[in-house]
Amino acid sequence: MKYWQYEPITKEVNISPLIAIFRGGIYHLPQHSITFEPLPQKTGCAVLLSNQGNKTEYVEDYRGVTVFSQSDGHAIEITELGPLPEIYTEQKPTTVFDEWINGQWVTNLEKQYQYDYNQVDDVRRALFTQYVDPLLAEASIKKTQDLKEESALYVQQALALRKKIQDENPWPSLPQEPAYGME
Repeated sequence: MKYWQYEPITKEVNISPLIAIFRGGIYHLPQHSITFEPLPQKTGCAVLLSNQGNKTEYVEDYRGVTVFSQSDGHAIEITELGPLPEIYTEQKPTTVFDEWINGQWVTNLEKQYQYDYNQVDDVRRALFTQYVDPLLAEASIKKTQDLKEESALYVQQALALRKKIQDENPWPSLPQEPAYGME
């Protein structure tokens, strides 16, 4: 006699049949087992014993699947049986600036531009502070000492270095309208 075991809490059925031991004139079945054949395995589903215990049914199974919040794109791994909550999608956002619009991730180009702009601005400010400001401070000191030619050389070096920093760290391009890129 064949039987199938199920997990008592989730009621998930192991669809691999086992053979009951016949001893003392009866078949011995372990607890949490059924003797009727469960539904066959189906991709994306688990087979569960119904609440009445007289049949099996399919339940969506996303366990182990990484899904993404439609509100902010953060990833979670599904650990429980059941349908995918409507606030999640299996589609992965392509950038941290993506927003869920009309069933797809769309990059918010304005947010991306603002981020890129701030990154360049931070780099420029740091380099100006580290390299240009000391030259300008020295030029100012030389000027107060009435060393105008040396002061002018420091100013010239500072301006050349400032231009080099700007050339090596250009501002990002402004996004084209609309602010959301359709990919």
